[in-house]
Amino acid sequence: MDGNPGRRPDAKATTGFPQGAPQRPAWLIPLAVEVWDELLPQLTSAGVLSPVDRNAFGSYCQCVARYIEAENFMSNEGTVAEIRNDKGEVKQQLPAAEFTIALKYLEKANQLGERFGLTPVSRRNFGTGQAQQSALEMFLNQGD
Repeated sequence: MDGNPGRRPDAKATTGFPQGAPQRPAWLIPLAVEVWDELLPQLTSAGVLSPVDRNAFGSYCQCVARYIEAENFMSNEGTVAEIRNDKGEVKQQLPAAEFTIALKYLEKANQLGERFGLTPVSRRNFGTGQAQQSALEMFLNQGD
């Protein structure tokens, strides 16, 4: 009803890039290919992806795959690395290197995922869901 008093750019405005599925990069590891194949149809149908997003989306998929690999390793081997002395006695216990690796890949995957609307908050910024309803639409829907 008030138009756009804050003069903010329209969240649904076109970027000027063609929409559609990017080609899958050849450098993805097999687990990242699975992530790619799972998410690509959903993001393409939502109009989020463009062919120019190939490397950025591939990087997201790769980070998720590396995170899963590190988590799987820790599930099998544990989260603690033991440092032993010459007699074989445990001298010190430290977090396994995979623990740090997993945290770093999870953090990076979350950062990249936000760019594609893969978190609830970032989806709201993409103009999906009720958060984008106009004041008039909300008013008219109150009687339902």
